[in-house]
Amino acid sequence: MGFKFWLVRATSVFTVVFLLLTVIYYFKGYETNQAILSAAVWSFLATSVFICTRLYHSKKGRSCAICNDTPDKSNPGS
Repeated sequence: MGFKFWLVRATSVFTVVFLLLTVIYYFKGYETNQAILSAAVWSFLATSVFICTRLYHSKKGRSCAICNDTPDKSNPGS
């Protein structure tokens, strides 16, 4: 899992969270500029926490079934 993998993962997480938060802030009555700014800040923070956590667990060799970012280790005897 190289730099490109983590860059694509971070970009996709940021985009999804940003769009979701922008819509939520807009419907809560925030002005458009304020909704975009707030969503961008919180999306950056959430993405940073997610990526740092995944990098930590990846370096420890722990797999994540939901993220599916580690290769499947099948049993050789099965």
